[in-house]
Amino acid sequence: MLKKIGKVIGIIVGVLLILAGLMLISDSFGSAILLAGIGGAVIFVALKIGEPLKHSESKKPSVLETRLKEKGFEINKSLNLPKYTFFVDNTNKKFAYGNKKELKIYNYADLLNFELKEDGNTVTGGKGVATAVGAATFGVVGAAVGMSGKRKNKSTCTSLAVHISVNDLDNPHIPFNFIDGTEHKKDGFLYKDFFGKAQELVSILAYIENNK
Repeated sequence: MLKKIGKVIGIIVGVLLILAGLMLISDSFGSAILLAGIGGAVIFVALKIGEPLKHSESKKPSVLETRLKEKGFEINKSLNLPKYTFFVDNTNKKFAYGNKKELKIYNYADLLNFELKEDGNTVTGGKGVATAVGAATFGVVGAAVGMSGKRKNKSTCTSLAVHISVNDLDNPHIPFNFIDGTEHKKDGFLYKDFFGKAQELVSILAYIENNK
């Protein structure tokens, strides 16, 4: 009842302000416009009284996320890669990767090895990295582990990939290619973005290795 009364009063006040503005047009055009604008705003607010607040719609889960949830996979972390999305279910000790065409799910224990390679040379990876970041939190990014391997002093890069080995006879080796045959300058935005994501993936894999 009070909301209805407030709405009626607001509309009346708004209308009176607009009428007052119209009456002042001949004397002061600026003041007339101001009053009319305020009156319109008052009416708008009054009409909204009592209406439920509209919350912004939450992000709709992707088809891939829906498929994972249907399989009982709880998505605690995800990382978008050039061709795939990598997911981690830290609750059930599982990880997965996939796209619209395929989806693979593994247990933490299925991870056998991993390494980051740049132009054919191993930059970092394996159990040594897992030990190095063992005390880190789950949300760790890969900046720290990037220092654990040696990189040749080249100004460009034509190959950058994270390779993982899993306990799967049909698909034991999984390469996640960030740069594959195209030359990128190391001081360029794309290379830095790719290398940063590769580092983050290695950090996540190190976490998985350390929490089997």
